Amino acid sequence: ALGAKKENIVMFDKDGVINTSRAGLSELHSQFATNSKVTTLAEALDGADVFVGLSVGNVVTPEMIKSMAANPVVFAMANPDRL
Repeated sequence: ALGAKKENIVMFDKDGVINTSRAGLSELHSQFATNSKVTTLAEALDGADVFVGLSVGNVVTPEMIKSMAANPVVFAMANPDRL
């Protein structure tokens, strides 16, 4: 079957990893909660094929991108900061 398996998806929000051990998850969050041992964005990106960033800019470093799988797909869609 094509597509991403739910167990291979790690979602984050402003409070960090949405995981099954987090207290007080909403019904929506619970649908996407992971039970992986990932605790940081850097850990989640290590070996990852795809990154979709929708919240804030400047959270992914060049080192994080380099740690991803060969030929990663990166959708960095947060608004850039202006000086």
